[in-house]
Amino acid sequence: MPQQQKKKGKKPKTSAGSKSDLFSTNCQICSELTSEVILFINDGKCSFANVAAANFFDCQIEDLIGKDLGQLFPEKEKKVLKEKITAKIEEPFEMTLFDRAGEKHYIRIIVHFPKKKEKIIPQQIITIQDITGYKKVLNRLHNSEEIYRSIVENSVEGMIIVDENYRFIFVNDEMAKILKNTREKLIGRDFREFLTDESLKIVSDRYKRRQKGEDVPKRYEIEVTRTDGEKRRILLSSTIYHDSEGNVRTVSLLLDITEKKKAEEKLLQSERKFRLIFENSLDAIFWADAETDTIINCNKAAEKLLERKREEIIGKAQTFLHPQSKKFYSEMFHQYLEVGGEIEEEGEVETKTGKIIPVIITATIVRVDGKSIIQGIFKDITKQKRAEEQLRKLNEELEQRVLERTRQLQELNKELEAFAYSVSHDLRAPLRSISGFSRIVIDECSEQLNGKSRDYLHRIENASIQMEKLINGLLELSRLTRTELHFSEVDLSTIAKQHLAKLQQEEPKHNVKINVEEGIKVHGDKQLLETMLWNLLENAWKFTKNKTPAEITFGKEQKDGKTIYYVRDNGAGFNMNYKEKLFQVFQRLHSTKEFPGIGIGLANVRRIVKKHGGEIWAESKEGEGTTFYFHLD
Repeated sequence: MPQQQKKKGKKPKTSAGSKSDLFSTNCQICSELTSEVILFINDGKCSFANVAAANFFDCQIEDLIGKDLGQLFPEKEKKVLKEKITAKIEEPFEMTLFDRAGEKHYIRIIVHFPKKKEKIIPQQIITIQDITGYKKVLNRLHNSEEIYRSIVENSVEGMIIVDENYRFIFVNDEMAKILKNTREKLIGRDFREFLTDESLKIVSDRYKRRQKGEDVPKRYEIEVTRTDGEKRRILLSSTIYHDSEGNVRTVSLLLDITEKKKAEEKLLQSERKFRLIFENSLDAIFWADAETDTIINCNKAAEKLLERKREEIIGKAQTFLHPQSKKFYSEMFHQYLEVGGEIEEEGEVETKTGKIIPVIITATIVRVDGKSIIQGIFKDITKQKRAEEQLRKLNEELEQRVLERTRQLQELNKELEAFAYSVSHDLRAPLRSISGFSRIVIDECSEQLNGKSRDYLHRIENASIQMEKLINGLLELSRLTRTELHFSEVDLSTIAKQHLAKLQQEEPKHNVKINVEEGIKVHGDKQLLETMLWNLLENAWKFTKNKTPAEITFGKEQKDGKTIYYVRDNGAGFNMNYKEKLFQVFQRLHSTKEFPGIGIGLANVRRIVKKHGGEIWAESKEGEGTTFYFHLD
C-alpha cells in the first residue's frame, strides 16, 4: 500500500513466456510511470509490476511477480476484480483498501484487455490510481457546499439572486416568508413587482449606477408589498457578480426591519413625550450621575425654582442645591444608592438670591444609556407650608375655643344639676301639697261639695300627678345626658323576657302573644340598655291594648354587614308623615285619653342609642302596627 517515502523498485521482471519486442517495449514504458500502478496478469497471476506497484503494495517488485490476485487483494475486492475480468469490462470502478497502518485509501481501477489482430489475448493490464487525496478534497468541497447551503437556507435574512432583468433565480425560505409567498411561485417573477413606487425608483437608479461602475451604497432601506398587500420595511444589501457563463447576476440580502422600525418610532415618540413632560413639568426635575454625584440635566421648572440658568446648575454637585444642608443631601444621595426604589424626603433649596424654599423631594434611580441616574423631583411646598402654619394656628385657636366651650358646658352642667336639684326638691313639694290637699278635700268634704266642685278637685289632683310625672321625665332625661357609660355584656333577650313577664303580671287581662329571640347579647351599659328596652316594650304593650289578638316580637336581623335589632307590634301604628316628631320631647302622635303618656320615653330611647354610637328609626302603618329598629356600635 502507499507509503510516505517511496521505495526504489528494481527493474521489472517478466514471466518466461512474454519476451517479445512489443512486450519489452510496453514494460519499459510502464516501468517509467510513477503515478499509476501497473500490473500485467497472465492466467490469474502477476507477470509484470512497475515501481509504483511495489510502492503501493509496500514490497519489492520480485515479491509481486507470480502472485495470485487473491494474494494481492482482500477477498471482497478480489471477487469484484475477478468479476470485471471475467466480464471483460474495461470501465473504471472504485474501491477502498486499508494499508498496514490501518489507513483507508480510495483507489480507481481499470482493467485493460490487449488485442492482437482483433483478438483478445489471455492477458490483462490492471491500472490502479490512488485517489484518496482527490476524495478528501471532494469531500471538503461537498461539506463546504452543505455549510453554505445550510447558512443560506437557515439565515434570518432573506436572500435572492436575480438576473439582469430582475427575475428571481434563487430565493431562500426567509425571503419567501417576507413576501408571504412560496419559493416555487417566486422563481422567474420580477422582483420589481413587489417594490413600492418610491422603492422602485431607488432600486432602479442604484442598479444603473452600479452597472456603470459608480460607487453607490450597498446597504439601504426599501419598502416591499407582500402578497397579502401588507407593506414591510426592508434593509437591502446587494452586490453584482458574473456566473460561469459570464452572465450578470445580483445577489442580495434582505432583512425585515418593520418591527424594528415600529419599535424605533415608539421609542422616538416615548422620548418626545418624556422630553415634553420633562421640560413642561411644573415641578423641578434634576438628573444626577450616580457615580460622580454631579447634576447632568434639569428642566425649566428647576431653573425657575433656583432662579438660575441651566448652565449654572449642570456640572454642580447635589449639595449645590442647598449649601447649608450638605450633610442632608450627601446622606440622601447615598441612601438612594443603598436602598434604591423610590425615596421621598422633605428638604430645602436655596435660590440664587439666598431665599430658602421648602420642597418635597421624590428620588428614583433610572437607567439612561447604560448609566445609573438619580432623578430627583422637587415640589415647591411653600404654599402648603403656609397653609399648614395657618392650620396650626387655627387648631390652636380651636383648641382654645374647645377648652372655653368645655368650661362653659361644665358651668351649664352645674347649673343643670342645680336646676335638677331645685326641680327635685323645690317644685315637687308644692305639687305634693296641691295633690295632697286636693285629696283631703275630696275625702273629707265630699258631701258638702256639689258634683262640679268635686270634678274640679279631681282635675287639680290629676294635673299635679301628671306634672310630677313630667318633672320625673325631665329629671330622667337630664340624668341620661350626664350619665357615663359602663360597658359590659348585656343579655337583651333575658331583659326582654323579664319586662314582658312583669307587664303580663300587672295586666293579666291583656292577652298578648310574645316572641323573644334567644341569645341576643350586646356590649353596652346595662342600666341604660335596660331602660331603653323597657320603654320600647312598654310602648308596644300600650299600643296593642285595643288589638285582638295582640303580638309583640323582639329579635334581630343582618343588613349591610350590621346587626339590626327590632321590637315589633301589631298595634295602633301611626302616620309615617309625622315620623320626625316621634323621638322629640313632649311630642305625641296620639291623645292621652286614648293612650296615656308624657311624651318623653322615646326621646330617652333615642338618647341612649345615640350614646352607644347607634341609630334608631321606626316603620309603621296605621292600624297594622309599628316596628322600631336600632343598631349599636
